[in-house]
Amino acid sequence: EFRIVRVAPGGKDDRIMCWLVVTSISQPLNYEALTYSWGDMRHFNKIELQSSEASPSKRFTIRNNLYSLLRSLRHPSNTMSFWVDAICINQNNAHDKARQAKLMQNIYNSAQNIYPSCNTLAARSGCKT
Repeated sequence: EFRIVRVAPGGKDDRIMCWLVVTSISQPLNYEALTYSWGDMRHFNKIELQSSEASPSKRFTIRNNLYSLLRSLRHPSNTMSFWVDAICINQNNAHDKARQAKLMQNIYNSAQNIYPSCNTLAARSGCKT
């Protein structure tokens, strides 16, 4: 099993609202994988993240380049599903990081699409690095 993040629809200036969903490696939900460089933590932003769709949201800190990438890929009227390591892997839990690292090849292979780094998207989507 692994987690994907569902990103609620929204406009360009709307707050990013997300929730985590657990899916299986053998029959995963449809999702797209994001790759990006982690960037400088001095430049960060916050999203609203729920540990499940029914749980209360909490402010979750991510780097600006990931924030820009999510904002540029978010759909105005449809929920989007992504796998992104900074959100889907508990970075404060060594066991979770090790377990998820073993699944990463399968996670990328099962993705509907793999979006490259924000630097690659910057010119065509307004993604800022």
